[in-house]
Amino acid sequence: MRTWTTAVDDGGWWRRTGLEVNPDAEEIFTSRPQPQLPAGQVRDSSELAEEILGLLHDAQTPPVKPAEAVEGRDDNQHVAVQLSSAGLVACTIDPHWAQEQDAASIGAALATALQRAIAKRPASTPEGSGTDDLIGDALATLTSLTRSPPQGGNR
Repeated sequence: MRTWTTAVDDGGWWRRTGLEVNPDAEEIFTSRPQPQLPAGQVRDSSELAEEILGLLHDAQTPPVKPAEAVEGRDDNQHVAVQLSSAGLVACTIDPHWAQEQDAASIGAALATALQRAIAKRPASTPEGSGTDDLIGDALATLTSLTRSPPQGGNR
């Protein structure tokens, strides 16, 4: 988002709107180097929109088989954290061990168990889904639309 915002600012939008700009402020906008946008190919905007909507629909569709919960434990097996694709499923702490510990030790054990559970979770986006390429194509298409003059007043 920051890259896009910088690109919009660097495009001189403020010159086209008829806004009065402080000449000193204009120097700030024109002296910045152009950001490197993600690589992509210019595509038909309708096809691109349809593909993006399809990916968004797929992302909202719950998996047929919910992922099994994964568990992480601390080094001494006193703390366990279970996570599923929906979030935290369970957190258990050995009460006898916890009575003899201070808050920092319990927090450290919880952090270790949580990190190990997170490391065991499956990736949320399957490899090869093409979302990074699609984002690059969308940015390239939007850039080409903003650089080309409007045809018949419509875009």
